[in-house]
Amino acid sequence: MGAAVVFLSPFGDGSGPVNVWPARLSCAHGQSRLDRFRGDVDFPGLFWCRSTLAWRTGWHLPMQEKRDFCACLGRGSCNFSFRMRKNGSKSMLTNSSRERLDACLLHLLEGVMHRAYGKKKRELFRRLPARVVEIGPGTGANLRYYPPGASVIAVEPNRAMHPHLLAHAAQKGIDVEIKPIRGEQLDLPTNSVDAVVGTFVLCTVDNPLEVLSNVHRILRPLGCYVFLEHVAAPDGSCLHHLQDLLNSPWKRIFQGCNLNRDTAALLRKAGFSSLQMDCFRLQPALVPIAPHIFGLAIK
Repeated sequence: MGAAVVFLSPFGDGSGPVNVWPARLSCAHGQSRLDRFRGDVDFPGLFWCRSTLAWRTGWHLPMQEKRDFCACLGRGSCNFSFRMRKNGSKSMLTNSSRERLDACLLHLLEGVMHRAYGKKKRELFRRLPARVVEIGPGTGANLRYYPPGASVIAVEPNRAMHPHLLAHAAQKGIDVEIKPIRGEQLDLPTNSVDAVVGTFVLCTVDNPLEVLSNVHRILRPLGCYVFLEHVAAPDGSCLHHLQDLLNSPWKRIFQGCNLNRDTAALLRKAGFSSLQMDCFRLQPALVPIAPHIFGLAIK
């Protein structure tokens, strides 16, 4: 049987628009570009143009500034090397370089994410138990919402994220145990935890139903899965057509992130006894990641 779904409010929770798109960079000419990224930047879209890192804003970073850009990883240099396809054309970054870049981007965008989602995350996290499993914590952006002294099992396959994650944990007084595996490989014992957290994870994993199955398995009876995800727009809407159109390049740019995944339907199929689900939009309405869901799935 499917889960009983409780919609707490209509689409749009009345909390006002969350204006985080498109990218807006207001900078003085004297600033370095790394300083600019730490300034007023809202979700810059990343794409690759030969050997140059280019942003939606039209900026191109030479190699020295790429090194500066990756200084947040705690490395002395950053080698953005390319693989060669069999036909000889240049492909995306090598895995290790891409992982370092993803970690750097998440680290730099933590302030933006906090401004956009912090209020909802605080509400979701405020009743969590002292011991939590988090799927895909990245660089540790969610650690600020856990109470000091909490214990987090962090399931994060990108090893470039781990230094940031550990640094955030030490700063916030959080005990973190890192498992460098994917959510599909979750190996914790059955019925072993009371709460699992996943924010912006199910859009990216290869097999979201398998991840949810593992989450359901490790939760104790009446345990909860706390989720926050961007999702597909309603079928037939202009935004849904836009998501379908952009999904393929978006997945390449953002390493597997799906714009048009119906995550609400996946949650209903995952075997939870009930869903407490709410939804909201980012503004403007045609932002590809505008529709969101958040809430609790109870075993």
